[in-house]
Amino acid sequence: MQDTQLKADLWPPLSLIRSTLAGAGDAAAGEALVPAGAEPAPSRASDASLLLPLTELARRREAVAARAFPARWAPGRLVSVLHEGRLLGVLLDKCLHDKLWRGWMAASEADWASAYDVLLEPGDEPFEPMFGLIQTWNVITLEQRPQLCARVLGELSDTRLAAVRAVHDEWAVQQPLAIAPEPGRIALRTAGGVFSVLSGTPLGVDDPRSEYQGLYLEAATRLAIQLQAATKPGTLALAAPVAEGWWSRLAGWVRRTAAK
Repeated sequence: MQDTQLKADLWPPLSLIRSTLAGAGDAAAGEALVPAGAEPAPSRASDASLLLPLTELARRREAVAARAFPARWAPGRLVSVLHEGRLLGVLLDKCLHDKLWRGWMAASEADWASAYDVLLEPGDEPFEPMFGLIQTWNVITLEQRPQLCARVLGELSDTRLAAVRAVHDEWAVQQPLAIAPEPGRIALRTAGGVFSVLSGTPLGVDDPRSEYQGLYLEAATRLAIQLQAATKPGTLALAAPVAEGWWSRLAGWVRRTAAK
C-alpha cells in the first residue's frame, strides 16, 4: 500500500467537521448555529457551482417535507435529534425496551466513509441529505424523550434496513474485506453475501478517517451521557452498559488497526 493512497484531499476538512460537532459552548468564536431547515448563503450568488448544490438540497428537503413522515419511532426511520444546539442524525434499528431504542449515528460526509458506512441511495429518497451516511460502527442507544425534539426525516424499507444490519454485523465480527484502503473512494460492494451497498473502503495505517470516526464517537458519547443524566435511575441501568460496551469495542478496534 502506498502512502499516497491515504493522503487524498477529503471534503469537508476535518477542522470544519470538528468545529461543527463541537458543543454550543465550545463553538469557534463568531460561528452561528444554523436553525433547522435554514440554508447557508453562498458567498457569491452568481457562482453556479454553489447555487446548483443548494438548489438540489432545497429540492430534496421539500420532498421530505411533502412526505410528512409520521412522528412515531419505528425500525428503519431516520430521525434528527437536538443536542447542544445542533442537529444529529440517527437511523433507528430496534426498540430495546419501552421507549429505549438502539440505532446508528447518521452523517453526511461521504468522502470520509469507511467500509462499514452505508450511503443512502436515490431509491431511499426522500430523506434529509444531512443524514445520508449511516455509520454502522457508531451504535447509540436513545430514549425517546421530548428533550430530543426528534423529527422523522426519512424511512428505509425492510430490505434496505436488512442491508444496513448486514454491514453492521460485518463490523461487529471485523470480517476481512478484499478491498484496499483508499480514503475518498465510494463503490458498490456486497454485504452479507446478499445485499448490494454503497460504502467506502477499510481503514489503513495512519488513515485520516480514524480521527474522523473518533470525532463522531465522541459526539455520540456526549449525547448518550446527556440522556443518561436526564433519565430516571431505573432506565439508566439499561442505557449505560449498552453505550459503554460499543464504545469500548470500537476504541479497541481502532487501536488494533493503527498498530498494524
